[in-house]
Amino acid sequence: MLAAGCGRVSHGDRVPLDGMITKGGKPLEDKATIYFDPVDGKAGVGSSGEVSNSRYSIPPQAGPTPGLKYKVRVITAPGIPPEGTPKDQIRLPQNLTTVVEVPPRKGGVQPKLDINFE
Repeated sequence: MLAAGCGRVSHGDRVPLDGMITKGGKPLEDKATIYFDPVDGKAGVGSSGEVSNSRYSIPPQAGPTPGLKYKVRVITAPGIPPEGTPKDQIRLPQNLTTVVEVPPRKGGVQPKLDINFE
């Protein structure tokens, strides 16, 4: 006996995303992880990806739902500083947040979403 829909899982409408992450208008220097969490009360799907060289890219099967607002969190991982680094030069992890609207996919073109944290 076969169950309907076996072997295929639907995650709803998702969109691939890529873009640049900046803080205060300057490229984010540290490696980081980016999270897209639906704003309270919305039924979209969340998503996450890696940030490297100020850029992130999320494939379509892991992307967020287009056209909805998301709380975006970026958590940096500056790494362990070399021994002897002065305390005032040690970069600590940051937890950056903002709210954005994920754009819809238009004509099969992958939307770009650059995000600037103040």
